Amino acid sequence: MPYRPALLLLLLTGCLGPRVASQRATLELPHATFVIEAQEVDARTLEMLEQGLKLASEELTIWGGLRVPVTLHVLPDRERLRKAVGQEQAWISAWARFDTVHLQSPKTWSLLPPRQSDVDRMLLHELTHSLLYQRAARAETWRKLSLPLWFDEGMASYTAQQAYRWPGLEDLARWYERHPEAKEDPLRPSRALYAEQHHLVYGAAHHAFTFLVDRYGRAPILALMDAMQNGADFEEAFRQSVGLDCARFEEEFRRFVRLRGFRRATRNSKAPTPEAPIQSVGTSTPSEDASGIGGAPPPAARSR
Repeated sequence: MPYRPALLLLLLTGCLGPRVASQRATLELPHATFVIEAQEVDARTLEMLEQGLKLASEELTIWGGLRVPVTLHVLPDRERLRKAVGQEQAWISAWARFDTVHLQSPKTWSLLPPRQSDVDRMLLHELTHSLLYQRAARAETWRKLSLPLWFDEGMASYTAQQAYRWPGLEDLARWYERHPEAKEDPLRPSRALYAEQHHLVYGAAHHAFTFLVDRYGRAPILALMDAMQNGADFEEAFRQSVGLDCARFEEEFRRFVRLRGFRRATRNSKAPTPEAPIQSVGTSTPSEDASGIGGAPPPAARSR
């Protein structure tokens, strides 16, 4: 679908000042509708964003798809992103809510030009958050969701295939060895641990959610979101859909990591590289996914 801006507004900040472009466009796709509101973004970046949104709309069908349109706000730099979302974490480059995603312009992510695969993964990660909030709640209730960080961030990272970004299972096993009696736990991090070792926390989230899907399939995730939409809290929804308490599942995962059960399970597997395009995860049914291997910020405060 060609990119056709519904509105193009050019503002002059003065006779000799820089020209600031603000663009708004609607992208209607078979499985989702997006509105793009961009500041100071060139045509090439808009094309990359459009391609990423098209891919995300297809990939998210494994979780039932987005239920309401999402507005993508593209900001020129990280400072304006942080001001827009009211957060100060130095590492954030995007922020997702129920029906909005704020994104730092890909051109300013690094000194190198952005790759399409990086844009694809970032958008898919953020839109997975929006999908989760939409399918587990409503516009007036989503801020009240009480989700473990490992589930919220893990689902987003799993869907975007971002294992390459985080410490691996061996790193997590070694962390548990160094902290055998620690009150801190990457699965249920304090704000201090989240701020100081966010890569470890996100890695634990990715691996825990992957473990959940590998062991129980995708169908329980869909059932869990439906149960929450119907009024159950996360703990009850998890118990109903997965068949055990969330705390018991978390202990299963910790045992799997500590005993290094992943060594046999991943001996012949290879994580995707940042350069590789996203390989569709929507081709198998939930039953085909089960392989048999054996205090966080609120949803509104997730950062990527």
